[in-house]
Amino acid sequence: MAFNPDGTLLASGSGDKTIKVWNVSTSECLRTLTGHSGAVYSVAFSPITDNSDRQIILASGSGDTTVRIWELTTYQCQKTLYGHSNEVITVDFGEDKQTVVCASLDRTVKLWDVTTGQCLRNIEGNTDWAFPVAFSPTSPGETLAGISSDYQVRLWDLSTRECRQIYSGHQDHIWSVAFSPDGQTLASGGADCQIRLWNVNNNQCERVLTGHQDWIRAIAFHPDSKTLISGSGDGKVAIWDIATGTYETIDVPQIWSLALSQNGKYLATGSTNSQLQIWDLASKKCLHTCISDDNRAIYAVAWSSDNIILSGGVGGKIRLWDGNTGECWQVFPGHQGFIFALAVLNKGKIMASGSGDRTIKLWDLATGQCLHTLTGHSNKVCSVAFNEGGILASGSQDQSIKLWDVATGQCLHTLRIPRLYEQMNINGVTGLTPAQQETLKILGRSPFNLAFNRRIKLLNPYLSQDFYSRDIK
Repeated sequence: MAFNPDGTLLASGSGDKTIKVWNVSTSECLRTLTGHSGAVYSVAFSPITDNSDRQIILASGSGDTTVRIWELTTYQCQKTLYGHSNEVITVDFGEDKQTVVCASLDRTVKLWDVTTGQCLRNIEGNTDWAFPVAFSPTSPGETLAGISSDYQVRLWDLSTRECRQIYSGHQDHIWSVAFSPDGQTLASGGADCQIRLWNVNNNQCERVLTGHQDWIRAIAFHPDSKTLISGSGDGKVAIWDIATGTYETIDVPQIWSLALSQNGKYLATGSTNSQLQIWDLASKKCLHTCISDDNRAIYAVAWSSDNIILSGGVGGKIRLWDGNTGECWQVFPGHQGFIFALAVLNKGKIMASGSGDRTIKLWDLATGQCLHTLTGHSNKVCSVAFNEGGILASGSQDQSIKLWDVATGQCLHTLRIPRLYEQMNINGVTGLTPAQQETLKILGRSPFNLAFNRRIKLLNPYLSQDFYSRDIK
């Protein structure tokens, strides 16, 4: 969401691919803007350059990989900016009103001339976010694993709220993490097609599992702690013997998520082709193929203790399925964006859902009642995990991990990795052109908090290290 400079208008982007423009005083929806073919993740109003400036320009970034420029006097789309190869997560304007900056999951930042629609600059780098989170089962909920875009796994000590260990080795983004039930091993799967197994006692990588031909989307340990299940963009589910590194596969086209039953006998897989499938793990046979009535992609699955399977994805609804029959027997509406994460606490009594609408919802599974809606993240929530002490962790594309009290719905702490570029003041820095200074100002205040410090020399290779050590206010 974004307000215009004088606070009279509010624009909101939605998972339904539209933008709504609201009159703040009357709460009236003035217009619904259509044109995007994917969810709208970010909107931004242009600044007012002088008192005579009456033109209102809005930029929108979408999951369809485009940026649209709207003129709100006529509510018409003036330009559609093409160039990104993945979802556009954030947009913002420069102070001159002529430049819009956008950041994408393709790991680039682009600067555009609003008037001409030309791309002025393409900055390649790593956008920082925290995606998957997992609690250790053997340290009474005091150790949390989280991921950031520097391809590292971080272990957080929740008693001190400090990062106590960093695991390095992946060559691309990490998309999934899981602790073994005995707490001795942490598995991480990434876009480098590898699964790394970390010994949490000596902090060494003991084995690298290779065999997938595309990025690892989901992993889960079997209750015996000896077997690992992984799902990949190559359309395969692999069942690994972690002692030997050998594996068997199941074909699951377009798989995105997976979950094991608590007894380890059954596997649930969710796919972008809208199929929820239930598998017998021993025989590798599909027992049920479940398709929701709206035929939407499934991004998250979880298994409760009473053999109920939960699924969520495009459409913002959570469905409860009977694991024995494959029948859908309950639907929870509520989210305004895609559902990317599900987790279950207290033997299936409470469920958490994380969404592209930037919220987490806590549900009573018996009644279907929403107990709390947790707000505070500024970007989509892509991972949730419970510990047995009633703490929920959520990982978001806003680069933070938040810890919540399940009973009260209050945010207890926010974990973030310090970044050198935050709150930078480049006044007095030499060697930058005005355009480069404007770029840094935009990036420094972007809600996406781009990890730009590592790529700053793309703008000027002659900048000295003094740039990083200045008194930044």
